[in-house]
Amino acid sequence: MAVELTTDFPFDPEIQSYVVKRCEEWIVSVTPMIYNDRVILSMKADYPWGWTAGWCYDKGGAAFLAALAWDPDTEDAPVGFKKLAGDARNR
Repeated sequence: MAVELTTDFPFDPEIQSYVVKRCEEWIVSVTPMIYNDRVILSMKADYPWGWTAGWCYDKGGAAFLAALAWDPDTEDAPVGFKKLAGDARNR
């Protein structure tokens, strides 16, 4: 499994998110929202025009930590989310 983990979390203005990691098939990012933060999962083929799944977290660092710890190739969802925003994957 090839994972490119960034240490500076570059901000992508096209999707208004911080890119946390790039896996073989997925891009994991964190989007600041008004009342929470959201971990976004995007297929590389759909990036930056679409997203596949999203999970909401309380404001602060929880979404970043969950995104860092999560392996979307082997785990269904990041840990500790408070709300599933949507998931279009066929599992």
